[in-house]
Amino acid sequence: MQIALWLIIFVLALAVLIKSSSLFVENADKMSRALQINKLFIGVTVLAIGTSLPELMSGILASAQGFTSVVPANVFGSNIVNVLLILGIGAYIAKNISLKDEGFKGQTGLLLGVSTLLIILSYDGIFTRMEALVMIAVYVVYGLFAISEHRAGRFDILKNWLSQEKWTAKNLLMLIGTGLLVTASAFLTMHSLTEISELTKILPSMLGASILALGTSLPELTVTLSALKKGQTQMAVGNIIGSNIFNATLVMAIPALIAPLNVTSDTLILGVPFLLISLILFAFAILKEKLSAFDGILFLIIYLTFLGQLFNIF
Repeated sequence: MQIALWLIIFVLALAVLIKSSSLFVENADKMSRALQINKLFIGVTVLAIGTSLPELMSGILASAQGFTSVVPANVFGSNIVNVLLILGIGAYIAKNISLKDEGFKGQTGLLLGVSTLLIILSYDGIFTRMEALVMIAVYVVYGLFAISEHRAGRFDILKNWLSQEKWTAKNLLMLIGTGLLVTASAFLTMHSLTEISELTKILPSMLGASILALGTSLPELTVTLSALKKGQTQMAVGNIIGSNIFNATLVMAIPALIAPLNVTSDTLILGVPFLLISLILFAFAILKEKLSAFDGILFLIIYLTFLGQLFNIF
């Protein structure tokens, strides 16, 4: 009976998540057009931060409750999900995702650098407060880079904001409201998945890298698919890049300020190789400037392999 109840809650929360994500993309697109802001910039900032809030909040909660090993497992798992599962599904559905925007190359280079730093800092099995401060500094530098990449100056943006009738206070409230709704529905979706896992006796050690990672990545999935459906490739791919950088830096760092994180051998043995594989495949796609349906299938097969290995390890 309890399993059936949580399944109903899961379906309802997921429905709200999908709808709110679609509205969130719509409002972000309106903002980018009204303020003449580059869509890639919106993707790697507004969308990325908005869709990564579940990872951050669940990480803070886990760290405060003493479950520090959950945070790194969730970060590695979520970043693998974002590339292999989300882009895999997106590429398969869209058939051909164009990656010709020059901004993708610079952003991907930063993603590779940040991910490499994450692996180096995590490899001794402990992620300290000092390392957390390093990652926070890295994100600040990344934010400054993202701003510098956007050509419009601050005064131009302000001028466009004041002169554009399409962007109003109502639009701003809708953007904030739908972002909060995405986060709230994602939390409920994640919580229902956790309850289902406990009722079905799934091992708790699997939560961080599998159910928790998948649950907290649902906003990225729905926002990315919504953006692709609307033809907003820059937002869709930018959301994945920005989310992975946000996860590797702030989602690791802020919980670590509460308590140093325990990076288990299971996370390192399985998470590191599959994260590297996903990043290498993504980098190749950026170099050839497209993601085909075949690439999508390959990404999905590798993700299923990751899940299979995950369940074998524990």
